[in-house]
Amino acid sequence: MLRITINCPFCKIKEMGFRIIYLEENLVFDRRYFIGSAICLNKNCKMPVGFKGLSRNHLNMWKINEKMNAISEHLFDEFVKLISIWPTPEGPNIPEHLPETLKELFEEAEHVRLSGPIAARIAIGAYRSVLDAALLPLAEKNEIKVTEKMRSGNDRYKLISDLADKDILPKPIKEWLGSNGIRTLLTSGSHGTSKFSPEQADEIAQITRLILIYLFELPGRVAAEREKFEASRKEAEAERLIEE
Repeated sequence: MLRITINCPFCKIKEMGFRIIYLEENLVFDRRYFIGSAICLNKNCKMPVGFKGLSRNHLNMWKINEKMNAISEHLFDEFVKLISIWPTPEGPNIPEHLPETLKELFEEAEHVRLSGPIAARIAIGAYRSVLDAALLPLAEKNEIKVTEKMRSGNDRYKLISDLADKDILPKPIKEWLGSNGIRTLLTSGSHGTSKFSPEQADEIAQITRLILIYLFELPGRVAAEREKFEASRKEAEAERLIEE
C-alpha cells in the first residue's frame, strides 16, 4: 500500500497515515513533481486530501515503483518531499493585540486543541483559563461583584452574563452561551467522567476567540488605523507648509 504521513485536517490526528489513491508525475525542467490524492486511514475519518510533492534525488516514477516493490511498507514520504496539501491543516488562530500573557495562554490552548480529538477535555480546560485571565480583571475594573464561585471557575456564565448586561461584552455572546449545552462546559466542576467532543472544544475555542477579538483586537486595530491616518494628515500638512 502506497501511503503518506501527514497531519489530518479533518480528524486532526497528527502524523496520520493516508493511502494514496491517485498519483501522477510531472517533469518541470530538471525537477520531478508529483500530484495526487489520498484517503485518511483513520476508520472514523476516511476523508480525502490532495497533495503535491517533489522527488528526492530526482527519482522518477519508474525508479520509485521499483524501490517500492522491494519493501513491504510503501512509504511514499521516503522518496518524495511533500510541498503542500489541501485542504491545509488548521493552525493556531490567535487574535491580534493581545497582552503577552493572554497570547501565550490562548496559543497553548490552540496547540492542545489541534493536537487531536483525544485532547478535547484538556483543551476546554485551557480555554477556560484564558477566559478567567481575560474576564476576571475586567469585571473588577468595572466594579462588577466577583464571587468566589466566579473566581473558582464554577460560575463563568454569570461572569460573562454580568459583563454583557453592562455592555462590556456583546449580548449575543451571552445568548449563545445560554442557548445550548455549551453553557455547562464553561463550569470547571462540570466535567466529571463525561467525554468532551472535538466539536465542543471547537465551539469553546471560537467563543473565547470572539471575546478576545471584541476586547483586544478591535480596539487595537482601531487605534492603529487612527494612528496611521493621523500620521498621513500630519505628513500632508507638513508638505503643504513647505510648499507655501
